[in-house]
Amino acid sequence: MSSNDFFKMKNIVKQYVVGEEVQTILKGIDLEIREGEFLSILGPSGSGKSTLMNIIGCLDIADSGVYLLDGTPIEDYTETELARIRNRKIGFVFQSFNLISKLTAAENVELPLIYQGVGKAERRGRVAAALARVDLEKRARHLPTELSGGQQQRVAIARALVKTPNVLLLDEPLSNLDARLRLQTREEIRKIQQETRVTTVFVTHDQEEAMSISDQIVVMKDGIFMQMGRPQEVYDDPASLFVAKFLGNPPINVFKGEVQKETLWLGDQPVLSVKGVPDQPVTVGIRPEGFILTENGPFAASLSRVEVMGRDVSVISAHPCSENPSVRSIITAETPVDRDAGSVHFSLKPSKVFLFHRETGARIPFSIS
Repeated sequence: MSSNDFFKMKNIVKQYVVGEEVQTILKGIDLEIREGEFLSILGPSGSGKSTLMNIIGCLDIADSGVYLLDGTPIEDYTETELARIRNRKIGFVFQSFNLISKLTAAENVELPLIYQGVGKAERRGRVAAALARVDLEKRARHLPTELSGGQQQRVAIARALVKTPNVLLLDEPLSNLDARLRLQTREEIRKIQQETRVTTVFVTHDQEEAMSISDQIVVMKDGIFMQMGRPQEVYDDPASLFVAKFLGNPPINVFKGEVQKETLWLGDQPVLSVKGVPDQPVTVGIRPEGFILTENGPFAASLSRVEVMGRDVSVISAHPCSENPSVRSIITAETPVDRDAGSVHFSLKPSKVFLFHRETGARIPFSIS
């Protein structure tokens, strides 16, 4: 059996009753994942990420839709069979680590194998291999309180991997770590996944985490998949204003604009040719890296300040059509900027400019030639 066949979802709906109100948390979710793939489910709090993860991991059941688990509809399994699948075929890693404080790192990792009835000699070898995989073989006899947060999370990962699961589920696994440990641990997670080739589903609200380590990302909002694809593809080709605003650091600059005679206007500035777009008011998104500093560029703004960031420079300005307090433009450090000038002028990179329907936020395509 391949992990590609391990789970498949079609039109999954999940509802909860809160008082007298029925809240629909998942609204018709379709999901498949290829064997060996690293998929991140990304979205703000309340978007349904963890609910979906719980259904994937058989910790909760959908109210409607089809969920094929190991080729069998989920409703055909008994509770005993589902427990066996959770114990043998699905690895879980949660943000709270869930380590037993009185057990050593090795003993925590060993627990799933004890539940499976694996013999002592085999358990010892598999535990040692799992701890070596996460570079903790020298911490095998340490209690959780004697380990750093990052080390505790790696013990939790080793515990999930020791049973050689078909799918590894990670629910906000880095949330309890500081910034330095988050970066280090996410790199380690990706390294381990690439070495083991275990199919992985990673839930996070942090777009930088998802973008940096995933083969595919899903952006969720209000129980709906807004867009799915490779991280760079979704960043470069957002399907909606929500996706464009959710991905990117620094965030995308957003303006109120107008298309007239296939020209994009920001106030009284004709900034870009947008072939094929009918006359209409639009919302405009421009990535910070989409600006080219030029003396007579069509996009003019009031210069506020310049921030040096090493190899790049961030030019902070103000524009009357901006929906943000300031406009952030990223240019190379070699580009000279007159900091005493009252204004700056830019031309725009068409591939970094996106038009959206003013009411719905849906993407409006345009041609640049």
